[in-house]
Amino acid sequence: LTDIGQYTLLTKDDEVRLAKQIEPGKAAVAELDGGGDLSATRKRELRKAAREGEDAERAFVQSNLRLVVSI
Repeated sequence: LTDIGQYTLLTKDDEVRLAKQIEPGKAAVAELDGGGDLSATRKRELRKAAREGEDAERAFVQSNLRLVVSI
């Protein structure tokens, strides 16, 4: 529980920014999982977007854990 205190609470702007990264990341994962014929460049772009989305989602969850613990 003490580790949770290291994460800052999100501002409204932070939540919006992270959400704007999470959604394209999920769409990228879906496109990658779709098994379509994708160029190497497109796959690279999608993997980057997926990774950024996952990082944003992790930041969102970690910051909100602090809020949950405080309740």
